[in-house]
Amino acid sequence: MIRVLFNLLKTIPPLGKHTFQVAFLAFQIAEKLNLDTSTALLSGLLHDLGLILPYDGEKTILDDMDNAFIIIKDTPGKPLHLHSILGSFITDYVERLKFLSPIVLKHHFPAFHLDPSRNEDMYANVVFISDQVSRYVMINHDTEPKEILVPLEEMKSFFFPEVFEACREILLKEFTQWQLEHILTESTIDFLQEYVTNCPECTAEDVTQFGKIVSFIIDAKSEFTSEHTWRVANIAKEMGKASGKDAESLFRAGLYHDIGKISVNYRILGKTSKAR
Repeated sequence: MIRVLFNLLKTIPPLGKHTFQVAFLAFQIAEKLNLDTSTALLSGLLHDLGLILPYDGEKTILDDMDNAFIIIKDTPGKPLHLHSILGSFITDYVERLKFLSPIVLKHHFPAFHLDPSRNEDMYANVVFISDQVSRYVMINHDTEPKEILVPLEEMKSFFFPEVFEACREILLKEFTQWQLEHILTESTIDFLQEYVTNCPECTAEDVTQFGKIVSFIIDAKSEFTSEHTWRVANIAKEMGKASGKDAESLFRAGLYHDIGKISVNYRILGKTSKAR
């Protein structure tokens, strides 16, 4: 399941690059604070999941998503963002990812709105500071990550002291600079490959639940595909019931049947004229 998510994010640059940077930083900070690194990593990968859904009257955003879009939509100006709410809703919808829902919801909350004794709040703050570092790196390509300590110091009250200190130590490492640059150029995290390979096997129900996220991403490609995947999955399920076949397997197949559309430009999907 995580392998599918990882590969899907790679097809949506620069969202994938941003989420990989946040996941990498969150992993490093969590390790420094003796928190669960898997939870931090997954939170980083999923924190901006709500950005894939068209809202505020916008359509077909995936292929037009660029650095400016990420930076504008992910501004820390207010604690509760619509994309945080949407991302929280999606993760809460998937049983295996339900525990991440409050983290995704609160990943823009400053420390004075959080309780450090609550695990979900600590992870949310770790993702928040990682998110701010990534935003800075995406804007200032030629600067070293440690240079963000100056503007980050001005936001110090937004973070728990131990989270800020752990982030500061990480940003001073040469490995951090190399890894953040590598993510920007290669759209991947080397050490994540091992984690993805060793992640627990998915049950059939996990595949079904994660397929719902896949359907959200696919149907967000264009107005034409809106809700198409979900309709196909449900029709296939009902046909399976009527014919005595494995209805749940057909439902899962319906959720994933158009997964290849994720890498196809929406202008091609929505093209109305005949091919020449």
